[in-house]
Amino acid sequence: MGRQASLEPRFLKSKAAWYLSVPPLLSRTGKRAQDYFRTKAEAELRAKELKRIKREKDGYAAKANSQLIRDAVECDELAQICGFSGLREAFMAWSNQFDKRSKAILFGQLLEAPLDCSLLG
Repeated sequence: MGRQASLEPRFLKSKAAWYLSVPPLLSRTGKRAQDYFRTKAEAELRAKELKRIKREKDGYAAKANSQLIRDAVECDELAQICGFSGLREAFMAWSNQFDKRSKAILFGQLLEAPLDCSLLG
């Protein structure tokens, strides 16, 4: 396995620019890349952002056991069969419906507190 990118800005004299060596998992293209910057501050800011993204991805990987992955893939396939683009879209639709139902005023609530105008919004 290859060496891990350090995500530390370096100065390239031939281009008179700062650059970061970005590993495939963090690059915009999915391939190893070099991002160039005019100033060291810009390069350091991008490095800090990439390090944060890497920590988040490492955290996701630690939480994902084989059963969770199988369940997620199965649910994603079911969501697509039901017309959603994937699991995230299906969950967001369910969540929005749940929020609307839980915010609705129930008839019994109106009968119990008819003078409480806060229930009406």
